Amino acid sequence: MMYGWNWDHWPGMGPGWGGLVMLLIWLAAVAGAVVLARWLLRRDSASPDDRALALLNERYARGEIGRDEYLQKRQDLEA
Repeated sequence: MMYGWNWDHWPGMGPGWGGLVMLLIWLAAVAGAVVLARWLLRRDSASPDDRALALLNERYARGEIGRDEYLQKRQDLEA
């Protein structure tokens, strides 16, 4: 038998290892897709109040609004 690639197995690993490696690659791909989907869904599930408060915090941090306006708007959002 020649040493090198064979359709039945990878060199030096014996028969069956190629299928196991391929199975692990597919499992990693499916797990990655599930993690990505859950991350995308969780990112969009924030309530509008949370997004509004986050935007208000960003505007205050950038200096677009003053302290008094920030406190008033935050109080309005939390009520």
